[in-house]
Amino acid sequence: MRDLVFWRIFNDGFPSDHCLSHGWIERNLSSDVYFILLARLENFLKEEEAFVNELRSCITKFKELYTAIERFGLRPDLKKGEELIVLRSEVAKAFNEALKKESKAEHEKSHLLESYAGLILALEEVKKQSKAINAYTKKKKMCKREFHY
Repeated sequence: MRDLVFWRIFNDGFPSDHCLSHGWIERNLSSDVYFILLARLENFLKEEEAFVNELRSCITKFKELYTAIERFGLRPDLKKGEELIVLRSEVAKAFNEALKKESKAEHEKSHLLESYAGLILALEEVKKQSKAINAYTKKKKMCKREFHY
C-alpha cells in the first residue's frame, strides 16, 4: 500500500520535485504531506547509505596503497612502482566515486530540508488562520450579545 502511495505521489498528479520546492506543501497541507516527507527521508537515507558504502570501499583502497608503500619501501623497483601507480589510480577513482555519492546524498538532503521548511511554513500559516478565525468568532459572539438587549 505504501509503495502505491509513493508511486502516486511522484507519478500520478501528486507533486514533483519542482512543485515541492515551489510551495506545494504550504498550499496543500494534508495527510499526503506525511507520505511526501517519508519518501524524502527514505530517498535521503538510501543515498546516504550508498555514500557510506562507497567511502568504506575508498578507505579499503587507501589501506591497500598504504600497505603496498610500506612493503615496497621508499625506492621501489620498476614493477613495484607500476603497481603503486595502479593502486594510486584506484584510490583516486574510489575517492571520486565516494564524492559523487556524497553529492547525491546532499542533493536528497536539500529536498528533505526544503520539504520540512515548507511544512513549518504551512503549520505557521494554519496557526495564523486559526487565530484569525478565533478572533473573528469571538468578535461575532460579542456583537450578538450586544443585539440581544
